[in-house]
Amino acid sequence: MAGGAPVLVVAGAGGRLGRLLAAAWAARPPAAVAPLLTARRPLPGSPLRPWDLLRQPPPAALAGAAALVVLAGVTRPPGLGGNATLALAALAAAAAGGVGHVFLLSSAAVYGPVPAGTAAEDTPLCPVGAYGAAKAAMEAAAAAVPRPGRAGLTFLRLANVVGADALGASLTAGGPVVLDDFGPPGAPAGPVRSWIGPATLARLLARLAALAAAGRALPGVLNVAVPAPLSMEAVAAAAGRPVRFRPAPAGAVARVVLDTRRLQALAPVAAGEATAAAMVAEAVATGALPPAPAPAAGAAPGAAG
Repeated sequence: MAGGAPVLVVAGAGGRLGRLLAAAWAARPPAAVAPLLTARRPLPGSPLRPWDLLRQPPPAALAGAAALVVLAGVTRPPGLGGNATLALAALAAAAAGGVGHVFLLSSAAVYGPVPAGTAAEDTPLCPVGAYGAAKAAMEAAAAAVPRPGRAGLTFLRLANVVGADALGASLTAGGPVVLDDFGPPGAPAGPVRSWIGPATLARLLARLAALAAAGRALPGVLNVAVPAPLSMEAVAAAAGRPVRFRPAPAGAVARVVLDTRRLQALAPVAAGEATAAAMVAEAVATGALPPAPAPAAGAAPGAAG
């Protein structure tokens, strides 16, 4: 513990999302919990503790920790079934260590397309891709595990994290960002998604862990996003990047929007954290995105490309 604060152990923090959370917490350490980040193979000199969920005993700090957040997962085939295997290993380690609450990272992809309205936590799951199906299977496997002492378990169905998703890769690649077009002829419109900035995500995770440490009963499922959805072109514009459109291919998903009222009741998101500019700024500050390019000489203010 740092300063007596309850410990929040993060498993699988060596990936892209874990690095962003580490940067956010380093810039603004949470007061109510002490994050302890672990990874399967930390780089030499890294502050991350080594912990291979499947092959190593957990770090001593896991014993009695307030919460465990499991970022470890498989994002591409083959091996997507490893998401359930990792989740079950984490639950076993948490049970052995007397951890108060486990947060397993799931995804908005478990819902599939949401043509109208928003997906609430009780919306039936209908994933259309292998990744979403694997996360849904992970949830089902973990939910079936008996939890001695009724230790808490929450699935975090995470929205797009600005700078850590496929759009983030496009924003760092150079050249125009290519988006699927779902609009009518002559009025292109890109995909609409729920989003969250990496620093806001770090703050919310710390808040949820602090609530668990205080004995607050938490929901079994939480959608994790800022309240207002945004189009991908709005995020690209905030990052100072031009966009071009292509016809959306068959099976492309136009809209995935999450109902966040349950999260807002526990860990409110401020209006200033929910804009495209604010989330892009968080991504830049944590190293997920480069700073927006300076406008070309003679360009009108606000012109992109």
